Amino acid sequence: MKIAVCDDCYEDAQYLKTFLKKHEVKLYPDAACLLADLRDSKQYYDLYLLDIFMENSINGIDLAEKLRTMDESAVICFISSSDAF
Repeated sequence: MKIAVCDDCYEDAQYLKTFLKKHEVKLYPDAACLLADLRDSKQYYDLYLLDIFMENSINGIDLAEKLRTMDESAVICFISSSDAF
C-alpha cells in the first residue's frame, strides 16, 4: 500500500511512519509539496494521512478538498496531535 503522510511536524510524521513500516510511505512537510509531487508524477497514493492543522500551509481539510478533485477515489484520514481537533 502506498501512503502519503502530510504533517508539518517532522517528528510526528516520523513517529507515524514507524507504525506503517510494512507499507511504502512518503512524508510531506506541507500541502504544497504533496500537491506539486502529485501534479508532476501523476501517481496517486492508496491512502492520505493529513494533519488537520498545519501552520505554514493550508489545513488538512482544505488539502483533502484539493486531493478529491485530483483523485476521486482517494482514501483520506485526518490526523492531529492537537487536543483541539
